[in-house]
Amino acid sequence: SPSSSSSSSPAAAAAVPSSSSACTAALKPVLRSKGFCWVDSDPLKMHEWAHAGRTLSVQPKEWWWSALKEDQLQFQVSYPGARKEYERVRAEKWTEDWGDRRQELVFIGGPDMSEELIVPLLDACLLSDVELAAYRERTSEIFPPATFFGIEGLLRQMGEDPATFGARPGSGAGGEVVDVEQVRSGEEPPVAVAPSAAGAAEAAPAVGRRVAMPADAPPRRQGAMPADP
Repeated sequence: SPSSSSSSSPAAAAAVPSSSSACTAALKPVLRSKGFCWVDSDPLKMHEWAHAGRTLSVQPKEWWWSALKEDQLQFQVSYPGARKEYERVRAEKWTEDWGDRRQELVFIGGPDMSEELIVPLLDACLLSDVELAAYRERTSEIFPPATFFGIEGLLRQMGEDPATFGARPGSGAGGEVVDVEQVRSGEEPPVAVAPSAAGAAEAAPAVGRRVAMPADAPPRRQGAMPADP
């Protein structure tokens, strides 16, 4: 069963394995890890952590609920099932300081996998208290662009470029473009497939031991974890 570290504060420098051999020793027994993380260089979006064998990717996914303005939040929860997911996150994952922004990672490996070796590596990727204070100041007034919501957001969810949506083939080099403002004030917008709401990572199958990353840890420095131990 998953076991969690009780501390979310950054690890002391002396406690962090510094050599590549120590890093390899900690991560080599890991067969798979998954979940999502909070990255300081892209603070408005949840990043999906996906690792299997020697391959690791960290890719931006959904907006954090707590990063949205009120009108943006109301647009997001209008998707089918999104309001229920938002209410679940509010009830189970929300904190006063950071809302739903957090780290939530699970590591799966063999009997040699050691939580005591892995956790310091993860803690070393977190912001220090000074860095976290600077992060708070830097991000206090930034929000997702408005063009990702409303009719423009619907078009983006459909994989369309709002600037060229409706261009007619054969009517010139760029085609004839429909004005998004005209679409907004006219017919009902096309129905888009609902995006998956921000929430906990899908439960992994039980293979070997698991080590869970504390959910309330501060944001991670992008690129701090080695991709190929």
